[in-house]
Amino acid sequence: MESGQLWKFSMNVSPTNCSASYSSRLSECAVRARVGFVLAIADWARTTIKADEDTAALIRAALDLAWRWLQAADVSGLELYETVAGDSQALDDDGIQEYMVAEDQQFTLVTITSAIIYTSWHAYVAAGEKRRPEPICEAGDEDIDITVGFAKQMPIGFNQAAVDRLAQYCINYHKAADANTLGEPISRETMMQVADWASA
Repeated sequence: MESGQLWKFSMNVSPTNCSASYSSRLSECAVRARVGFVLAIADWARTTIKADEDTAALIRAALDLAWRWLQAADVSGLELYETVAGDSQALDDDGIQEYMVAEDQQFTLVTITSAIIYTSWHAYVAAGEKRRPEPICEAGDEDIDITVGFAKQMPIGFNQAAVDRLAQYCINYHKAADANTLGEPISRETMMQVADWASA
């Protein structure tokens, strides 16, 4: 894979074992619930990734920003996008790139970047911004299943029960009459407790 193309990889590769079940099941949930669902999966991926301290800090900061959008919606789509693609105005900011991790960790990293891209898309939509960079302009709710599909290929294995718990929590507590409804903020801690990744 050419350097600097991880964010494109996450949008252009169809992961195996990817079904439409989660995007369908969550289709009647508020935006924040759907975003919280993918961010919880990404946060779990973050805790398992093998990366040096600088890369781990970069990933954590990107996810912190995404969770901040979920809580307060005060982060722009561009800010979120730049955590993945890099800031074109800063010479030393290339974003999160595939060369930062070993080859066997790339599906873990793409799980994270897919969730951030999905969050960025919602941030752009919520702000009413029509002009969006690639791959944000191609994003949509199918990215829920893309994120799950990548997570299923992570080397540590996939906790189906935890992902199902997250989905059921969103369905039980965060349904919305209109799928464009932003909904109530959901904390990172709540989503991670619901998932209970250590349990089968």
